[in-house]
Amino acid sequence: VMPMRTGFVSSLQFEKMHMDNNFVSVSLSANDYYQNTPTSYTQFENIDILLNPSVVKSSVAMSVSQKLNVLDNGVGSVKKYAAENRLRNVESHTWLVKGAAASAEARRWVLSRKGQLLPFWVPTWQNDFELINPLSSADTIVDCKSSGAALKAPFVIMMQKNDGSLTFRRVSSALKFDETTLRLTLTDDVGFDSDISQMKKISLMRVYRHASDLTTFSHQGRGDNLITEISMPITTV
Repeated sequence: VMPMRTGFVSSLQFEKMHMDNNFVSVSLSANDYYQNTPTSYTQFENIDILLNPSVVKSSVAMSVSQKLNVLDNGVGSVKKYAAENRLRNVESHTWLVKGAAASAEARRWVLSRKGQLLPFWVPTWQNDFELINPLSSADTIVDCKSSGAALKAPFVIMMQKNDGSLTFRRVSSALKFDETTLRLTLTDDVGFDSDISQMKKISLMRVYRHASDLTTFSHQGRGDNLITEISMPITTV
């Protein structure tokens, strides 16, 4: 059984060089009939987490959405019900994977979102909160270096140790303890012991969903050297 695609040639460029050397560039627009294999992903609060390091870019432009449902029975007055009336910030989401297997897994992830239906967590993969005191397993307090930026709780963090282990926790409050310390209070205990030197980074996490059914896959190379760039518009939930 071979994969099936139907489509059309969107552009064709033919460049005649010399002798028998000719250059042809063809662009195809195709429908991809892909059977997605059910896959389980790491979750937090029953929402999948994208564990491929990625970049979320915000633009200044925002779209104002004012959707209405209209009820008209043909006799009385027309009634309008607001379905959505809010400011929606649409951001661009991009990440890279290497190798054919990783490219196939990235496609499986995108298809598992079921269009714009299922939300997902995206870590910043930055050291947003620099640990300044050691942690013990039963701790619910995490002391970090104060950055001076205002951050309103609740929110979710990802703690990554040098050994690669990941722990996800919800922060119920973030208060400035003194001039240099930001104290995070967790809803659950840390669950592990860690010195400052063992903690690689503490990253902020946000939950998104696709803002469009259009996802762009750009491929360069082949086999183990295949580089795939995935990009799509997303919006916060």
